[in-house]
Amino acid sequence: MYLKNMNLKLNADYISNDEIVKKQLMEAIEMNDVILLVAPQGTGKSEFLKSLTRYTKLFISPTISTAQQVEDSTDSVVTRGRSIYTFSISGAIDRFNDPLTDITSSTFGSADGIVNNALVDDYDVLIVDEVHKLVQYSTFGYNNISSAINTIEEFIERGKKVILTTATANLMYCLTESEDFPKVDIAINIEVDKSYISECIVLSGAQNKALENLIAENKEEDNFQIVLYNNKDGIKKIAHALQKKDIKALSVNAEEYQENSDKQKLVKDFKSGVYHGYSVLLATSWIDVGLNFNGDNITHLYCIFDSYYSNGDLTIIKQFMARARNSYPKLYINKPELSPQEKVLFDRILDKDESTVKYDLEKLAYEIIENYKKGYIKKLECSHYYGLYQKSKNTYDFSMITLNYQLEKIYEKSRLLNDLETELKKFLNIDKVSIKPRKLDELTNDEYVKLNSFAESAEENETWYSIKEISDILAEITTNRIIRQRPKQFINKNLDDYQLVDKNKSINGHSVKGYLIVKI
Repeated sequence: MYLKNMNLKLNADYISNDEIVKKQLMEAIEMNDVILLVAPQGTGKSEFLKSLTRYTKLFISPTISTAQQVEDSTDSVVTRGRSIYTFSISGAIDRFNDPLTDITSSTFGSADGIVNNALVDDYDVLIVDEVHKLVQYSTFGYNNISSAINTIEEFIERGKKVILTTATANLMYCLTESEDFPKVDIAINIEVDKSYISECIVLSGAQNKALENLIAENKEEDNFQIVLYNNKDGIKKIAHALQKKDIKALSVNAEEYQENSDKQKLVKDFKSGVYHGYSVLLATSWIDVGLNFNGDNITHLYCIFDSYYSNGDLTIIKQFMARARNSYPKLYINKPELSPQEKVLFDRILDKDESTVKYDLEKLAYEIIENYKKGYIKKLECSHYYGLYQKSKNTYDFSMITLNYQLEKIYEKSRLLNDLETELKKFLNIDKVSIKPRKLDELTNDEYVKLNSFAESAEENETWYSIKEISDILAEITTNRIIRQRPKQFINKNLDDYQLVDKNKSINGHSVKGYLIVKI
């Protein structure tokens, strides 16, 4: 995968405090052009790289929030935008009113503004922070990937150094096994004995209601809980429900974190351990990198995706579990499942050569794109095919990075399902994993989505159901697991926005007991 590998044992809290490691790192950077630096969260990767005084540095980070981590801790010049029309540069000045250009900070999406505006020669080294995010963005934000990769290639072409950093390198092969990404000269792995959580608890089901109840159960006096739940409507509903239980909770999605100054200030205070009476922060995946919470009373973390992990992976979990730097919390995650489509593909590729599988899927992807262009396919859902991504509103393309990531997620889930406890202990570097069995009346995320969709349609159409009809529907949604539950009690317990109400109906002169679904 890499031309050279180097393993270094860290014998201090931070890289900058270990003179031996620091010296070896500086020598490796001096002697190589493209460097991958892998070090656990909290070991001071960024701080060390900022201190390379002999180089003029351009940092690029996945998002504005992660870029601000660099900008807040240094007198950085800030760059945003891509073209000559959108590109802007601003920053601090020194005591002589000259601009500070030793460190410049940008985002993946704005990075090629440096290239487009012919500014590459202003820098000696490009530092790509949280490089694994390029892989995760490949299924939905490919423009950001293109911007970052174009910038990386331009720096290499001009003889500049490129340093890639991550705490979780397991997705790196998705980049390095693609012709779209430059080859890495040396991979440096910083080894350190560091643990972030006391226990990982695996939930079999964790839809809104179950998650709300669990957070409420774990409420203690003066404790704080942080939730990553990739469902912006879900976090809002849970926060609202917790407020009704006198638990002060704040929900913040990615858009709100960028645009709502009040919520920005609250999150900033939470990071410092000042909570203003709040007990719970619920966020989407913008929180998984770059934000550190320094309070010593964070007792529980939750990292919840849909049943198929279509919007998540183990790398997000590993990044998120290190957010509480001065606490030793429990971490809750939900058990992943292979989707029906993934099961079919996995069975077909199980014993096949990986390069053959990729060739066949790439060929199929280009055939699908061509049929879409010709009008044979009216609507194209990228999630239904492998390696496809949406370039613009009506334009699609294939990427080997995207395909590698999608296949890795299938392999990753299959390994977990084969031996969940062992795989989690190894990947998360923890000793204690507890697998919580699902209660009979507890829905999986997938079942919750199906039940909610059914209720929405039934309410809209004002459909009446007999007891048998509603029981049969529940049995179908839960694959006959729920067959003897009281329908009214079951639906009212598991849905946030709908309730089953009694409604008798006259059939052939007889009053028949039944139900309507109404919106709360």
